[in-house]
Amino acid sequence: MKFTADFSTRNGYGNQICIANNIENLIITLVNRGFNFVDGMQNEIVEWSKTTNKKYYRTGITIERGDPEMTEYTSL
Repeated sequence: MKFTADFSTRNGYGNQICIANNIENLIITLVNRGFNFVDGMQNEIVEWSKTTNKKYYRTGITIERGDPEMTEYTSL
């Protein structure tokens, strides 16, 4: 299952996007790119990944599972 994260870093350089084939690799990539996890957030994300919810929302990050939805912006 593919996971896509749209997030901002603690350095405030704007939003970044990363894609991984599993939730563990996504978390590793987020750490390597400087995302600031709050207490318990990593465990919360892993638990969310086991549900059927399509999106995970939290301050500074949105994670989607599966293929990204096509929007007018992405279709240009």
